[in-house]
Amino acid sequence: MSHLRVGVWISQELYNDSGYTVRDKAVSFIQNSDRNVSYDYNAIAKPETISAPTEVPNPDDPFDARYPCDQTFTISYENLYEWWKDYTSCELNNLEPDCNLLITRNSGICGGGRGGGTHAVANGYAIENLTEGQTYNEGCGAFSLGIVLQEVGHCTINVSDSDGDGHGDHDTCDNVSHNSKQYITPMGVSYDDELNSQNECGEYFLKPETSKHVHFEFDGCAE
Repeated sequence: MSHLRVGVWISQELYNDSGYTVRDKAVSFIQNSDRNVSYDYNAIAKPETISAPTEVPNPDDPFDARYPCDQTFTISYENLYEWWKDYTSCELNNLEPDCNLLITRNSGICGGGRGGGTHAVANGYAIENLTEGQTYNEGCGAFSLGIVLQEVGHCTINVSDSDGDGHGDHDTCDNVSHNSKQYITPMGVSYDDELNSQNECGEYFLKPETSKHVHFEFDGCAE
């Protein structure tokens, strides 16, 4: 079995809002998300809080910021994910080999993030309201946590886009029925309307009523 190490940091603004609650819940949910796959996640709660230059949840929102490795000049970033890669290269020496996740705060906006390689960023809004040990939930906190798991998945899942819909990693999701409702596994959160009727494993995909119905475990297709 492969053991995948995931470092979890939070922004200073998120810490000011709810302490380490979101970090610690994210660590717990990440470690319990791997029951259907042949690898296991070892999520590590990092003590540093990160002074992120922006808390926007949309990974494609551009901004200007001081270059982390040389504060004497400002550069333009396409998204917070690109800034996080620069920041970790010169400001942190306790990175993990498989994924390094930064969770930010953006009050009132559910979800948002980006991941790939060994870096990921995600908005942690409303995750503090979730109960550890849950397998299913719905609403803003569930959606935000689903995106947290999805961005970690983008660091660790690498599949071909066999159906050509542009969503190779996202197509490793599946739907799960619970209490007469359909829930979606993390890799499909926010993409359920864009996916075809089968996942990458050829399993029929039944779209849930809403992206905010989330099952917090990766599907077995996400190998």
